[in-house]
Amino acid sequence: MYLILDFCYLAYIIIVLPYYLFRFLVSRTARLGLTQRFGFLPPRQTNQPAIWLHGASVGEILTLQPLINQLTQDFPNHEIILSVLTPTAYRLAQEKFKTTHLIFWPIDLSFIVRKVLKRLKPNLIVLIEQEIWPNFINQADKLQIPVVLINGRITEKSLRKYRLADFIIKPTLQKIRMLAVQTEEYANRYRSLGVEAQKISVTGNMKYDIKAVEGNAEDYLKLFRIKPEDRVIVAGSTHYPEEEILIDAYLNLSAQSDGVRIPPDKSQISPHKVTESVFHRTNLKLIIAPRHPERVPEVEKYCELKKLTCIRKSQLSPAKDATDGLIIIDTVGELPKIYPVATVVFIGGSLVPRGGQNVLEPAAAGKPIIFGPSMYNFQEPAELLLSAGAAWPVKDKTELSTRLKSLLADTHLLTQAGQRAQKIIGPHQGATQRNLAIIKKFIS
Repeated sequence: MYLILDFCYLAYIIIVLPYYLFRFLVSRTARLGLTQRFGFLPPRQTNQPAIWLHGASVGEILTLQPLINQLTQDFPNHEIILSVLTPTAYRLAQEKFKTTHLIFWPIDLSFIVRKVLKRLKPNLIVLIEQEIWPNFINQADKLQIPVVLINGRITEKSLRKYRLADFIIKPTLQKIRMLAVQTEEYANRYRSLGVEAQKISVTGNMKYDIKAVEGNAEDYLKLFRIKPEDRVIVAGSTHYPEEEILIDAYLNLSAQSDGVRIPPDKSQISPHKVTESVFHRTNLKLIIAPRHPERVPEVEKYCELKKLTCIRKSQLSPAKDATDGLIIIDTVGELPKIYPVATVVFIGGSLVPRGGQNVLEPAAAGKPIIFGPSMYNFQEPAELLLSAGAAWPVKDKTELSTRLKSLLADTHLLTQAGQRAQKIIGPHQGATQRNLAIIKKFIS
C-alpha cells in the first residue's frame, strides 16, 4: 500500500510540475530549500544522539519554542534537529534557534525519506499537531526510530479525509508510539481511526503556554507613532481577501468618525455605565500582518487602488513618521510583540475557510478579539473566549464593520473584554511540561 501511495505522490508531482517550475523560475522564495526537500541535506553538526522535531509553519515553530529550549537545557548531549515546511517558518527558525540543525521537511516519497532518515540517524522523532506523513512514519518504524505526536489534533474535515484513506491512515497511526492530544474530543477521533486507547494521552494545548510579551509595547507605540487617544485595529495573519475587507471597513469607519459621536453596541451593555466616545479619523489606525509576507505587494496595490497611504513596518524607524493610514507588517514572528498596542484584534484566516490563526496570542496580551466563522484550528479556545465575553464572531464584511464601530466606541467594554481574555489562559497552561515528560520517557 505504501508503493501505491508513492505512485499517487509521483502522479500528483507530474500533474503540478509545470506550475511549480514556473514558481521556481520567478520566485526565489519558492526555490528556497528545494534540494533539501529531495533529500540532499547538509550533514549533522555532531555525532551525538539526536531528537528530531517537526513544525510545519510559523505557528508550530512558536509553539515548539519553549519545548526546544527545555530539551536543549535538559539534554545538552543531544543534538536538536528541527524541520519546517514553509520558507517563512525557516527564516523564523533561523532567528530563534541558532544551535539546532535546521532543515526543510523532505517530500514524503519512500526512497527520499529513507535516505534522509539514514543520513540524519535521529534517536527520536517528534511530530506536532496534524503532521501525519505515512511514508515517513512507515520508514521510521522500519528503522526502529520511535515517532511521537504531541499537541495532536484532528479536525472534523481531516477525520472525514482520513476515513476515506483508512487503508493507509490506520496502519500509519498504529506505527506512532504515543499520541499526546489536546482534548478528549480529539482523542475520541483518533480512537475511531483504530488507535489503541493506551497509546493516547490528553495533555492539553501547548499554545496556551504562551507568555504575554513584556517590555516591547512602548517601543512599538513609538515606532508606529500611536498616541493615547488613538484606536488601533491589528489584523493578525490575514489571508486574501481579508486585507481588502479590512481596508474597506477601515475606510468606511474613517469616513464616519470625523468628529462624529458613536454610540456603544446596545447588545453588549455591561452593568457599568457605558459612555459614548468620539474619535477622529486621524486617530484611527489599521495594522495588517499578512500570513505570508510575500503577499505584502498585493496589499500595497489595493491601498493604491483605494488611494490609501500605507507603509511597511520594515521602512519605519524612530526618526520616520508612521502613516496616518495603514501599516503593513512585512516581518516574521513579531505579532506577539505588536498585539499589546492594539485596541482590538482581528484574527486572520477566519473570514475565509482556513480555520483561523492563533487566537491565544492576543488573548495573552489582554486584547478583545474579533474573528469570522472559520475557526476550526482553534475551536476550543475560540469557544472559551466567546463564552467569557472576550471575543465576538462576525459572519462577513458588513458585520465586521459594524462590530468594529461599536467596540471602538466603548472603552469600558474593551477593557473588560481584554481582562477576560487574559484570564482564559492561566487555567489551561502546562501542556508543554506534560508533553516533555512523555518525550523524556522515549529519550531515556
